[in-house]
Amino acid sequence: MNVLSGDQQIQIIACLTEGQSIRATERITGIHRDTIMRLGERVGRGCAELHDRMMVGIRTGRLELDEIWGYVGKKQKKVERHELSHKGDQYTFIALASSAKAIVSYHQRLLKEAHQPRCGGQPVRRSLQSLPRP
Repeated sequence: MNVLSGDQQIQIIACLTEGQSIRATERITGIHRDTIMRLGERVGRGCAELHDRMMVGIRTGRLELDEIWGYVGKKQKKVERHELSHKGDQYTFIALASSAKAIVSYHQRLLKEAHQPRCGGQPVRRSLQSLPRP
């Protein structure tokens, strides 16, 4: 089993965070796309765990809510019935502490589930009710 060196891992993550596609990263680094995807998934899980540990008890006077649209695999109008659970339009809902420019909470949902925005697994209105009043 081959193991990526620290320098190779850094190069891959640098390419991905700069917006390079997985295939472009494969061409640049010479490392197979499956390996790049496994590394990206592992780093992503670690980032999510770090975010969940660090973003606790945040006090902010103003919270901005936003959504970002994207698609997974193909756009919604091209998705076939058997693909609905894992492909199509996707929304990412973000709660941003405007003073600190920190993402306090986020949640991703496919279009079929996106009828009610949620942040951190909770409905947005419940998240807002838990904020301290100035």
